[in-house]
Amino acid sequence: MRNAFIIIFGALLTICRTADAALLFKNVRLEQAARQLGITDSIRPSTGDDCYTIVCDGQPLTVRHGWKGRVEHIGIPLFSPEYESAYPSPVFECLEFLTLCQRYDLLENKLVMTDIKFLKGNWDVLCRMGNQKSVTMEMVKGKCYSVKWTDAGNTMAEIIMPINYELLACMSRKQLVEDFVEHLKDPESVHAVAVNYTQPLSPFYMIPAITHSQSIDSLGNYIFDRSRPGESQANLMLASCQVAPQATLQLELILDKGKREKLQIPLSRWDALCRSLGCHPYYGPEGSESDVVRGVQVMSNVPSGYDHVLYVECAKGDLGRKDISVKATAYLYIPSSNVKELFDTQKQQSKTRRKRKI
Repeated sequence: MRNAFIIIFGALLTICRTADAALLFKNVRLEQAARQLGITDSIRPSTGDDCYTIVCDGQPLTVRHGWKGRVEHIGIPLFSPEYESAYPSPVFECLEFLTLCQRYDLLENKLVMTDIKFLKGNWDVLCRMGNQKSVTMEMVKGKCYSVKWTDAGNTMAEIIMPINYELLACMSRKQLVEDFVEHLKDPESVHAVAVNYTQPLSPFYMIPAITHSQSIDSLGNYIFDRSRPGESQANLMLASCQVAPQATLQLELILDKGKREKLQIPLSRWDALCRSLGCHPYYGPEGSESDVVRGVQVMSNVPSGYDHVLYVECAKGDLGRKDISVKATAYLYIPSSNVKELFDTQKQQSKTRRKRKI
């Protein structure tokens, strides 16, 4: 009998540990919040996209799962599902999570809260408000968001917050880069990420030479031929799935503190992952030599305030091949305000390399 009890107890303990281990979180901050609140038993394990409501001390909380079933979001609901669906934005989950943190005093570093300015109301008002009030949200001059909640024509709360990707993601740049690289390595990751942020599209990025314009021939086909290298590489980087669906990307990632990591992935995976996270591609020529054509792709995420910058080159002789190989150096999560500085540095390095060749 004693042995049977030990066996049953051991089996139950194993099941509990397995269930706990199966509960994955997007970042440490989310996991700490769940454990501090004691809600890990209420969060159901998932294998993919899932969104539902749980209750903690009488307070409804939204829980969302995503890639590999991990917990991507926990927060106090402030926006109706209909509004979130109609106007996708990184603001929603940021404010809901920070309101949760304020309500239960979950943040050790409270400086992040000072970036959000209340023009009316306060965090306590947001905690009590629920998600059925009328909301208006707008991007102001590309620098900040204005969010206002009203009820029967009366303003209940109004805030402004900067367009800062670390604030909006509630993650550090280091964590964001690590998460992005992990997604790049997983062939299935793109299917589990999909945020179609509403963003204003400019005809060009910073300068008229960097655009999202694609070149089409008289028959309506994408130009992709060695005889027209500039237009072909532009089409390759702006519409890879249509132009060269089997293209590979020989990618060198520039990470923190001078670290680098090399990956070989389908070009379509890079493109799909960036787009699924809300980025829009632009491309500009960087010049060419007798056998190589170079350019820069900017995956711009205006709603979150960052860009991925990809310096690319490919052999002219390979243009036109559906399985073309592209060499690239990637700089991830560059604040949009810092990209010009990166361009200037790369331009100077490029001039130095050409002088050395001469």
